[in-house]
Amino acid sequence: MSKRVITLLFTSGLLLITLFAVYRLIQHKQEVTITPPPPPRTVLVRVEPVVLQPRTHYVEALGTVTPFRQTRISAEVEGEVVALSPRTELGSEVKQGEELARLKDTPFRLDLEKQRALLQRQKALYQAELLASQREERLLAIARRQFQLARSEWQRKEQLW
Repeated sequence: MSKRVITLLFTSGLLLITLFAVYRLIQHKQEVTITPPPPPRTVLVRVEPVVLQPRTHYVEALGTVTPFRQTRISAEVEGEVVALSPRTELGSEVKQGEELARLKDTPFRLDLEKQRALLQRQKALYQAELLASQREERLLAIARRQFQLARSEWQRKEQLW
């Protein structure tokens, strides 16, 4: 077979396949028909007048509630709590500086008294040292005067001899 015959057969086969495909498309279009939508169904509704009456709505849900502002409260010192303010209930609002709890202050009072006694002792020691220093200064001034008198007496006697 020559090249020309092969090309002619191939082109004829391709033309037959194309014609068959076009025929099938046309036939398929004729089979598809557009059906109109069904008419709307009617539903019976009962209309009642509006009546105002109280309603209580309950919502049950699970979740986590987070506060807008939250502060951690702690004491500056350790101690036994002896009194609580009624404002320490959960969810209460408090102001800065407001007393919320009172601690047992016996150890602090004892320590304060001890520190005051030590302060008084130190003041007394200071006063004693101050008085001793002033006495020493007076004695030193007296000794200087005696020294100057002795020197002047010695110089006078030296001139006389």
